[in-house]
Amino acid sequence: MADQTIIIGIDFGTTFSGVAWAPEGCPDDLEVISSWPGSQNRTSEKVPSVMAYETRKEKRAFRWGFQVSPSTDSIRGLKLLLDESQQSRYGPSVRSKEILTMLEKDPVSVASDYLRELLAVVKGAQTRRLGETYVRSAKFRIVLTVPAVWSDKAKDATLRAAEDGLGGHQLIMISEPEAAALHTLRAIQPNTITNGDTFVVCDAGGGTVDLITYQVRSVEPLDLYEVVQGDGGICGAAMLDKRFEAFIKHRLGAQWSQLSEKSKNMTLSCWENNIKCNFSGTGDNEDDLTEFLIVIPGASDNVERGIEGGMMLMESEDIATIFDPIIEDIESLVHTQIKNAKLAGYNVKAILLVGGFGSSTYLYRRLQKKFSGIDIMQPPNAWTSVVRGAVLRGTYGNAITSRKARRHYGVMASQPFDPERHPVTCRVWDSLEEKWGAENRMSWFVSKGMELLDGKKISLKFYRVVDMDFGSFVFRDELLCCNDESSPEDGEHPSIFPLCTVQADLTKVPKDLFVIATNSKGKQYYKVPYKLEMTFKSASIFFELVFEGISYGSVRAKY
Repeated sequence: MADQTIIIGIDFGTTFSGVAWAPEGCPDDLEVISSWPGSQNRTSEKVPSVMAYETRKEKRAFRWGFQVSPSTDSIRGLKLLLDESQQSRYGPSVRSKEILTMLEKDPVSVASDYLRELLAVVKGAQTRRLGETYVRSAKFRIVLTVPAVWSDKAKDATLRAAEDGLGGHQLIMISEPEAAALHTLRAIQPNTITNGDTFVVCDAGGGTVDLITYQVRSVEPLDLYEVVQGDGGICGAAMLDKRFEAFIKHRLGAQWSQLSEKSKNMTLSCWENNIKCNFSGTGDNEDDLTEFLIVIPGASDNVERGIEGGMMLMESEDIATIFDPIIEDIESLVHTQIKNAKLAGYNVKAILLVGGFGSSTYLYRRLQKKFSGIDIMQPPNAWTSVVRGAVLRGTYGNAITSRKARRHYGVMASQPFDPERHPVTCRVWDSLEEKWGAENRMSWFVSKGMELLDGKKISLKFYRVVDMDFGSFVFRDELLCCNDESSPEDGEHPSIFPLCTVQADLTKVPKDLFVIATNSKGKQYYKVPYKLEMTFKSASIFFELVFEGISYGSVRAKY
């Protein structure tokens, strides 16, 4: 049997995660996993991103998804813990951090355990569809999605979790809005988007909301490029849960704290499954529900507060007060993308609204009202658009030919001292080359907003001198970043922060390839020029060591 390849897409979410797959070359046969362990024959296109380590017979067992009881003190919102730079307002993530400390575990190892279980489930589904012999002999190409707004460190943490949890299969990481765009433009047919049009992808999920603005270079084959820097924030649907809990605490007063955890979980589950997903507005449309009942087992009757028989009445206006601040955050993000696109000379024609929260009728109507004159488009299967797009990326290859750098990237180095450019305080004497240099100067090789062509290598040129007697040919260079609009020259500027350390090991390079120099004191040293070639992908950065045009292998960055 010839080698067969199966494409697997994984959307590891803050509150829910999804998995889809298709045999290579058969995107029409794409299947979204809907049967999960512990779901008791209930189907769902996603599984809760919930984990717990339970001790049974003196052994620690990993439970996940529907296997975890709502009353269990479980790990939730783990995804947000992978990115330390995000100022999370999601309460469960804070509690999860405390649980991880007690378990003496870190977010990467737990995410690895969770991804391992997702892979086992999808392989089980493939075996049932295609047979054990086919699946055992197949190769797997796994496409994992991450938020576009995440830091490079967080993306690397996700990659490490995936490499451990998903085995040695081919692994590709892409941004969530990128995957959503691939699905949406193929799913919404016919549509009016054509060559030269500009559109915003708004991927509103459980925890994060990601936005990227693309222009269409070609509809068929699909070719897109970023026109402005993407944006986003922690303003997904999970933030509504936090606001609802604050609302219910205020409405019930001291009663809320007196309820059992089981009663509280039933109330929150009622909100999650019956109200949040069905809320469409405050009566402006005929199909809007104006009253909702919330189950609160054990709550005492209070007619003034609308509580009777273990139920509480909520008016649509009450629910709007929960939604509106989060919706306003999203509107602000969309407005910024449209404004920046216009400043760059692009007029946005459409907004593609995807993700779980992106399925909200209320969010859709609010964006319609806010951005009249721009088409708001919700694809079918908006909740699973990201994971479906991940499979399409693994099938058709990359459709995003260029992206915009979200920050400046550079290194701190010594430069020849120039009294007209450099302050005298940075002047240092190089005893080997016997010349003055300026230390702690920045050398920027990627500027914020710069166009990054997919797959194009950016060369970082380095130069070292090595003492022939005791010098080392292993060099460590710290990659630095800056989010300001302009990049400072002083390497100690407070806006500059470290990204990662890359190690260049030139010990395998034959010594006779290095130039030998001798200074006035007869001291001999090697002149060592080399390059680190940096390649930006959708959700990752790769480094390669090059000397005299010859590659000496990939370099792993330490974040």
